[in-house]
Amino acid sequence: MYNRQLDTFLLAAEYLNFSKAAAALYITPSAVIQQINHLEQDLQVTLFIRTRHGLELTKAGQFLKEEATEYVRLGQKIRSELRQIDTRDNTICVGTSLFLKIRLVYDLWVLFSKKQKHYDIHLINIDENPSALPEADLIESMYTNKPELEKWDFLKICDVPLGCAVAKGHPLAVRDRLTIEDMKQYSVIFFQELVIDQQERLLAELKRLQIPIVDSEPYGGPLIWNCSYRQNILFAPTCMQDIFYDMVFLPCPWKFTVSYGIYSRPNASAPAKEFLAFVQDVYYGENVTDAVPVF
Repeated sequence: MYNRQLDTFLLAAEYLNFSKAAAALYITPSAVIQQINHLEQDLQVTLFIRTRHGLELTKAGQFLKEEATEYVRLGQKIRSELRQIDTRDNTICVGTSLFLKIRLVYDLWVLFSKKQKHYDIHLINIDENPSALPEADLIESMYTNKPELEKWDFLKICDVPLGCAVAKGHPLAVRDRLTIEDMKQYSVIFFQELVIDQQERLLAELKRLQIPIVDSEPYGGPLIWNCSYRQNILFAPTCMQDIFYDMVFLPCPWKFTVSYGIYSRPNASAPAKEFLAFVQDVYYGENVTDAVPVF
């Protein structure tokens, strides 16, 4: 519906940093720069001024940022409404990415399809195409503060323990668990998108114990760098061991959890709503058993 390079431009304009925009898009900084260069060539204007202190928007760049934000929003709305008119009445679309992985939906779908065999499931890789997010009915995820999911509904499935992840070469990687004294020797870092149950209490406790806290980072290169080379301790849900496969997860000195479940857009398709009702019954119905998918 529109030039998808605008998505990249808007993130770069927000962060004024190509690396941070790349991390948010799960692509390389060079890919971001290439897209910005193509956009500038196509529009025949300069959008950013590269300085020793970072990026600055030109007047043209500032104008495009203001206008493109609404333009992209309208394009996404049209895509979403078109999908509702489409003929895929029996399909449930699930958005996936490296960060938003399918961990429980597959097993739930197997149970659901035993009763509703006339429905199909369609996966959308929103890593490769972030603008396809509005096409998704559902997304499996921990509860997050990602702005694009702010208006989506969230069905909680379970609580996932918060763990402390360190690089395999970290001095603490050989421990069975971490103590508060261990953590005082290093800095801890959070995901920008991570919403921990009772997060304010955890932050207050870290500050009270004088445990250094590093500014939160989105998933990507800077975060990996901070963990691997600066030996920071990462607070992350234990379910994310399948993403941080090169890190060691250790029990956290405190028992904090992250809510985990399924996001659904407010105007999700009828099959998606039926699937959500099934999931609701599986975990909260009268005949709940121990044979439900959990971590």
